[in-house]
Amino acid sequence: MLQLKNKTLLLFLLSSSFLKSAYLGEINEIKKLSNYEELKNIEVERVVDWDNIERNKSKDKVYVLGETEPFTGSAIKGLKNKKNVEGILFYRNGHSEKEVYEYYPNNQLKIKISQKNDKNEGKGLEYYSNGKLQSDRFYKDDIMILCNEYRQNGTLSSTYKVTNGLNGIKTVYYENGKDVKTVIEITQDYSQKGRINDILNGKLKRYDKQGRLQGVFTFKNNSLAGLPQELYYPNGKVRYYSIAKNNDVNHLQFTQKAIEYYDNGQEKQDCDEVDSGIWMCKKYDKNGKFKGEVQKGGQPIETSNFWANFFMGVLNILLQ
Repeated sequence: MLQLKNKTLLLFLLSSSFLKSAYLGEINEIKKLSNYEELKNIEVERVVDWDNIERNKSKDKVYVLGETEPFTGSAIKGLKNKKNVEGILFYRNGHSEKEVYEYYPNNQLKIKISQKNDKNEGKGLEYYSNGKLQSDRFYKDDIMILCNEYRQNGTLSSTYKVTNGLNGIKTVYYENGKDVKTVIEITQDYSQKGRINDILNGKLKRYDKQGRLQGVFTFKNNSLAGLPQELYYPNGKVRYYSIAKNNDVNHLQFTQKAIEYYDNGQEKQDCDEVDSGIWMCKKYDKNGKFKGEVQKGGQPIETSNFWANFFMGVLNILLQ
């Protein structure tokens, strides 16, 4: 164990790229970090600056520059020519293990994730810059299987639970953190390194603050096109049904089939697209009596009452 003062230790760290057998608490900059008490007694074989390590792609292991043995120890990001620690990582035989820590410029902990053999494994925590919890997650073999996200005021913002492989259910809550706003079937996308993107795949169910279903929208790979969409009355009856033609919510169009219902569940008008933009619509009264058939078309489809109401309903629900 080296008996060095903090300033001497840091100079040695930066000039020689490593020190042997050290406690993290011996590094002066570590003392500034919000979770210093958690870090100070962690003993590592070596401490190196992040800029002095690299991954050998063919061997898929991390090495200190100029060395032939895989790295074991801790790498600290942000010390060299900077004032604050940006991250702390731990390695054994060239693979990441233990926790990964990331920090805000104000020294507040941003992310803490458990790792094993270069993969996220176990619990992960993310914080706002003021120290409040932003999300808690659980990983298995580098895949997020559970997640809770929180607002700055501490209320629950959303939850996620895996169902199969990369597929899962995301539930979004209103501001009180209790009432469900949307329930979404999603597929996790890991194509961007260090980021998980949600791909809408399946049903998106939207509820108002009273818990009443407002709409059921169907997606495939983030697209509405070619899939059935529905809006509902407050009493739970379907109000509009149609198949989306495109995927632009701000200029949504429809194709093939469109049905408008009364609030008692009876069809009001049943329209089929007989040619591009040309529709034949059968109309009924509230008791189901046939009133006649009319042709619609020749104008942008949003201009008719049916399309305008359906379009605005979808817009209001999806963009809120």
